[in-house]
Amino acid sequence: VWTAVPVRPVRTAGKATWTLRLPSAGTTAYRVRVPGTAALAAGASATQTLTATLKGKGNPKAFSFVGGTRANPARWNPCQVIAYKVNTRYAKPGALADVQETMRRITQYSGLRFRYTGATSYLPGISRGATPAPMVIAWANSRVDRSFRDPYLAGYATPAWYLTARPRIIRAGVMLNAGMAMPAGFGTGFTRGMLLMHEIGHAVGLGHVN
Repeated sequence: VWTAVPVRPVRTAGKATWTLRLPSAGTTAYRVRVPGTAALAAGASATQTLTATLKGKGNPKAFSFVGGTRANPARWNPCQVIAYKVNTRYAKPGALADVQETMRRITQYSGLRFRYTGATSYLPGISRGATPAPMVIAWANSRVDRSFRDPYLAGYATPAWYLTARPRIIRAGVMLNAGMAMPAGFGTGFTRGMLLMHEIGHAVGLGHVN
């Protein structure tokens, strides 16, 4: 379905400007239809150069970190590929796909790289033994994780870092409330995708802001 935007007359080698709605991620196609000329039939589509300038909403200084200082925050090694495993035992269908899309978006925004290394039964902060991957993302219900007896707690993250001059995050766990109803994907409103972006945002080093 194509949506028309206002007509802008353009002279030869001229420029025109439109305000367009762009998604936060992904690809959107636009086409230009031009009037007839000796070389081009009326209404035909033409390939044109399109420069899109994105303006984010909000205050670009409104960010914080989970550890370290603003000048030297706790962060993952940017040269490291972060391996992660996912426990979907208590999750609803499509959970793994939403995790992988979250990782793709975080890579797009931050440059951090991730590699999915398979499923796990491990629950961060609950299971005993060594963590099976630097990052583990899991769903649990209130019987398994007492934290989720609070019905308003949607999830939490527990990154860990070395307390050095340049603090490095070395592992992180993300726990999500399987009992909280929310739509899958990344649509409008309170979705599973939005929750994953929030909690994995903590796992990669971002803190809360007002």
